[in-house]
Formats: sequence, structure tokens, C-alpha cells
Amino acid sequence: MPPLPFATEIYFKKGSLNERKWNERQALLGGATPEEVSAEASEEVPNETTDEKDIFSSEYSANSRITEADLKKDYKSLERSLENHLYLIVKTKNPKGESVWEFPSGSLKEGENLYQSSRRELDERLGTNLDYWQVGISPIGHFVNQAKTVFFMKTILLGGQVEPASPEITDFAWLNLYELENYLTPEYYENAKEILSL
Repeated sequence: MPPLPFATEIYFKKGSLNERKWNERQALLGGATPEEVSAEASEEVPNETTDEKDIFSSEYSANSRITEADLKKDYKSLERSLENHLYLIVKTKNPKGESVWEFPSGSLKEGENLYQSSRRELDERLGTNLDYWQVGISPIGHFVNQAKTVFFMKTILLGGQVEPASPEITDFAWLNLYELENYLTPEYYENAKEILSL
């Protein structure tokens, strides 16, 4: 019984890059079947015998979880504290004119929902060089801080770096949950810690 034809539609979505690569490869091979390609490949590769003990006896050493940024205490770098989640905080002035550290925040404009407001504020304050994903349209928590309600919107950084675009932001840092305590006010930290632990 002759072998059945290779059903590319099972493996490659019609019009996809993988389908195009497959078709190009088939054209280069002159329409050879997968079995013929496999047979040709095994003929081309010399049969090297390797002792199984040699493969598994090689030394394994894990890479260090301490990076150069950790050693330099570079809190602006994302290449640090690899075993923990990093959270972005910014240094701004409070209504009394004092410098305080807090999570990026802003005011809700008329007609905006929390999702739209948080996206606008991130772009306006932190620059457009950040590629991020907001996990949902609802906040993951909130608390009242100095007569204003602070809502937390879970956002995951996909790439880029902070380039403060607002004169209100004088500094920023990427910190793990344990380091936040040294920067945030005690009340702010206690409320935020409960939300971030979710």
C-alpha cells in the first residue's frame, strides 16, 4: 500500500509563514515526500557514536541570579532581582511640595474609565517607549490615601524602558516587593503590599 500524502493543512495554517516555508522547501527538494527527505538527511549526516556516559557526565552549572545591575544597585535596570517581580515606582511632589515615591498615577478625566485613564497617564508620564499589556479593564484593588482613592491596574511590561515625559516625575526605580518598603510611606506600603500580594 503506498503511503498517504502528507496533509499539510493539519500542520500549517493556510496562508501562514510556516506553510510558505514548507512549500519553498518542497520546491527546493523537487517535491520529495517527508520520508524521502528523512532518508536523504540520514545519509548526509555521518553516524557518530557517542558514549551515553559522556553526554550526561558533563559538568552542569547554573548561571548566577546576581547580575551586574544587582552589584551596582542600579534600580533603573530591569536586569536585576531576577528571582522577584519588579514594580515601577516614580518620585513626584505631593501637594505639600515634598518629594514622595509612589506608583505611577494620575487623575481621571471626564468621560474616561479607569482603563483609558491609566493608559493615558502611563503614556503621558512615562513616555511612549514602553510596550505594556494591561491585564484587565478593572482594578485589582484600591485604597484611600490622603483623601484620594488610588486604584491599582495590573500592567505587565513587555519591552522598552521608562523615559519620564512629565516634569512632575523626577526619578523612577524598578523594585521588588521587599524593597518597596524602603521607598513608600508606611501607610502607602501597607495598603499596596496587600494588593500586590494577590
